[in-house]
Amino acid sequence: MAEDSSRSHPPPFAASKESPGQVLAAAGEMLLTERSGGCGKADVPHRFSQFCSDSCAACSGSCSFPAAADSAFVLSGVSPSLLPSLCRTKLEQCCNASFFLILTKENTPLGSYIVNECDGKKLLVNSELLDMLPKRLSLSYSRTRRCAVVGSGGILLNSRCGQEIDQADLIIRLNLPPMNFSEDVGTKTSLVTINPSIIELRYKGLQARRKPFVDSLRPYKDALFLIPSFTFEKLNAYGYLTLYTMEDFGLFQQTFFLNPKYLASLGNYWKQEGLEVSRLSTGFMFASIALEFCEHLTLYGFWPFPYDLSNQPLSHHYYDNKRPHLSVHDMPREFSHFLRLYAQGVLRLQLGKCQ
Repeated sequence: MAEDSSRSHPPPFAASKESPGQVLAAAGEMLLTERSGGCGKADVPHRFSQFCSDSCAACSGSCSFPAAADSAFVLSGVSPSLLPSLCRTKLEQCCNASFFLILTKENTPLGSYIVNECDGKKLLVNSELLDMLPKRLSLSYSRTRRCAVVGSGGILLNSRCGQEIDQADLIIRLNLPPMNFSEDVGTKTSLVTINPSIIELRYKGLQARRKPFVDSLRPYKDALFLIPSFTFEKLNAYGYLTLYTMEDFGLFQQTFFLNPKYLASLGNYWKQEGLEVSRLSTGFMFASIALEFCEHLTLYGFWPFPYDLSNQPLSHHYYDNKRPHLSVHDMPREFSHFLRLYAQGVLRLQLGKCQ
């Protein structure tokens, strides 16, 4: 759905009662409390200023907390209106999702090697593997006007953001989330990821009945399914089984493998920008992809804290309160970078109710 160019883009926190400065201060305080194991509170502006200094090493200028302003970061030397396009250009130059996002015959020819993103194991591209890949990347998302990346955070529950999400031109969802909360999360999907670990844990590795897995795909209709298969050698087989299953049920043309070369480049880019994590989360990866493709990006359901801005408890996900037993991701640290990008006007963070 194309957006009427006469409509103004909503301000970053239009649906929240709190001002952006209040939101950022509260988020900064919660981030520091989370990092410090719940130590006593200090002055919020002072603590957030310190948090800013610690988290924004990549800023090419001063980084401060104005006492009564809607921006928590001041980036010197660059016009704020140019920051979104600058971010997009830097991502294109480092990673080039338009060419490398998925494995294709064009970027992964016969006889080349696929290097797993995490364990570094090499896999020779033989004719059987090559047959699984499309000829080239034909996604037409470059310079999409309005995009939404929908996380699964509990902050989405009762947000009434579904209608706003469905108005975006590109809608990305992560790891096959339940879609029976349409008032809060919408009904439309352009891209959705299928993590092999979900296949292993939720669908018993597709070794038994496969129909429950295929039925879980129905709500996504004509969406494209992206599988980050080539991470660890032990998970590669689940990627193959997922693709074979989808081929058997007529979904082969909608299914692609994410390119580990692209994901490795993306991880290196953000390390250079000061984000030191062992591995980027799927949400951060796809927010980065959207930053390269989109003119205006809004993140929904990204809030890695157990309480909302009114100090009310939140479930871990909008659909349940199950926490992962073990996580290799540092969600609060990633969120600090989303805050930086928000404050620079590069993206929107939707943290309140939409209606």
